[in-house]
Amino acid sequence: MWNHKGAILIETLVSIFIISVILMSYIPIYSQVVKEKEQRKMYDQAIILARKEMEETQLTLVSSTKQIDSYLVEVKVSSYLENILELKVTVKWEELGLGKQRQVVLRKLIYSPT
Repeated sequence: MWNHKGAILIETLVSIFIISVILMSYIPIYSQVVKEKEQRKMYDQAIILARKEMEETQLTLVSSTKQIDSYLVEVKVSSYLENILELKVTVKWEELGLGKQRQVVLRKLIYSPT
């Protein structure tokens, strides 16, 4: 009878060990998924900021640089051809946890009759 209880105890301990090893192997995978999700969120926010600045700059046609949260937004208005201007919006940020610089650049040509 003792052998049967001992065997069940050993099987239970081995099962717990195997399950814990499997669960621990998912921790790095989960943390990578969370990190990628955060990076994607920052990229999407940068695109939204760039589009917003592009719309505002089309009305004012003024170059500017400003800091919005953790993003550096640079807007440049330059002459492209006669009566055509180039709007360039660059949004820069530092990727969390990696220290890498990322950026998004939008460009648009607009006709200016003046």
